[in-house]
Amino acid sequence: MQRTLGYAVVTLLGCFAAACTQEVGGESGEGEGDVDAVTQALSDSQFAAADFGFVGATWDWAGRGRLRNIELVVADWACDRKPVYGYLEYGDGYGWWDRTPTNRYDYSDCDLGDHTTYTGLSFSTTAGDIAYVFPVVCLPGIKCVAGSLSGRNPYVP
Repeated sequence: MQRTLGYAVVTLLGCFAAACTQEVGGESGEGEGDVDAVTQALSDSQFAAADFGFVGATWDWAGRGRLRNIELVVADWACDRKPVYGYLEYGDGYGWWDRTPTNRYDYSDCDLGDHTTYTGLSFSTTAGDIAYVFPVVCLPGIKCVAGSLSGRNPYVP
């Protein structure tokens, strides 16, 4: 499976700046069969966008309480000399929510063509299941904006 977050970020950055709507992604090629469907079901992606910044994430579900191969892209659009940061919020599907402990920053300051990419990240918790995930983009001391909820973790009943 090819990860296309970089393409999605460029497309979404361009569309967000131009106020357009565009579907990002692709279809599986012919002959890939069930193997590709299983791989796609074990991976997910989501983004959060605001007038001050963007956070996009892809990850692989690796069990009931574990994410691996996390790629997090953070882009600062604020032009205020304050770095934008992002993180992932997660929940068990029954009302319990928590967040990853590390804020990931982009210090580029108002450069639509520049962003910071964090790759090879992983996260696990023993506090409960990770059934859903969504990214959050924050302007320090001002506000945070949450992205949409991911699909349900296929390992969590």
